[in-house]
Amino acid sequence: MESQAVKPPPIRVSAQGIAPKPITMNERPPSPADFACLIGLPPFQMFAAERLRNTTGADAEQHARDYLRVKGFGQDVIDDYFYWHATKGYWPGETPMGCPLIED
Repeated sequence: MESQAVKPPPIRVSAQGIAPKPITMNERPPSPADFACLIGLPPFQMFAAERLRNTTGADAEQHARDYLRVKGFGQDVIDDYFYWHATKGYWPGETPMGCPLIED
């Protein structure tokens, strides 16, 4: 007489992880590093001074920080600054982020 062994159910192993971040084209939200760079740029400091009155007597860089604390770190602030930079026309060979323009 042969006894039949009862087998346990099979063990299944699968890989699960964090969902991948979707890939976007030309849509880069500003990172905190971008804002840190932006605060040090004289054009942004001028923009902040025109947009928010400096009542504390802070230097231009500190006032730019204060401006971002008041207005926030949203895309609307960046868009407003980029538009202001383009219409001012004081820096024709420079991007709003301080990089030189490369012309073909």
